[in-house]
Amino acid sequence: MNEAYSTDRLDKQQSANNAVRMEARLTKLETDREHDRLWFKTLEQRLGEGLDKVRTELHNESQLLRADLTQFRGDLRDCHALRTELGDIRKHMHTHFLWFMGIQATTTFALLGLGAKALHMY
Repeated sequence: MNEAYSTDRLDKQQSANNAVRMEARLTKLETDREHDRLWFKTLEQRLGEGLDKVRTELHNESQLLRADLTQFRGDLRDCHALRTELGDIRKHMHTHFLWFMGIQATTTFALLGLGAKALHMY
C-alpha cells in the first residue's frame, strides 16, 4: 500500500510540475506572440511608408516624362514643319532652275540663230 501511495504521490507531483511548465510555456508563447504582433505591425508601417515614398517618386517621374514627351512632340511637329518648308523651297528652287535653264537655252539658240543669219549675210 505504501508503494501505491508513493507512486500516486509521485504522479501528482509530476502532474503539478508539468502544469507549472505548461503555464510557463503558455506565458512565454503569449509574450512571443505579442512581440511578433508588434514586430509585424512595425514592419507593416515601414512597408506602407516605403510604398508611399515609391508611389510619390513614380508619380513625380511620370510627370517629368509626360513633360518630356510633350516637348518631344512639339519638337517633332517643328521638325515636320521645317521639313515641309524645305521641301517647298526645294520645289520652288527647282522651278526657278528650270525657268533659268529655259531662258538660257532660248538665249543660246537665239544667239546661234542670229550668228547663223549674220554668216549668211556675208
